[in-house]
Amino acid sequence: MLLQPDMCDSVSLFMANTHRSVNEMSHAYLQNERRYNYTTPKSFLEQIKLYQNLLMAQHADLQAKTVRLENGLEKLKSTATQVQRGHTIHSKTMAFVLLVELASVGENLCENFCSFNHVNHVPTT
Repeated sequence: MLLQPDMCDSVSLFMANTHRSVNEMSHAYLQNERRYNYTTPKSFLEQIKLYQNLLMAQHADLQAKTVRLENGLEKLKSTATQVQRGHTIHSKTMAFVLLVELASVGENLCENFCSFNHVNHVPTT
């Protein structure tokens, strides 16, 4: 399940409120413009399906970023181990450069991951 149980109630209330406000605006549209905009149970279900699709796409993107972050951190550990073993000066320099670059990438991914979860309230599991 992509949503945490404590979020289900608020999402369902949001969906109902959105559908209700569309109904109200449709009524105002009819009064002002004398044109119809129909909202049906099917349109409500389509709204829910759209939300599900967006949530799944965001979750998949987040999972891909998580895997990328984990791989980067594993490379950082591996590089750190190689540096500790005492390679030549050149190897140490190259490993350090790689380590700095990977640390930068890992830090950026971590910031994006954390800010995305905070803004969109998407669970990580």
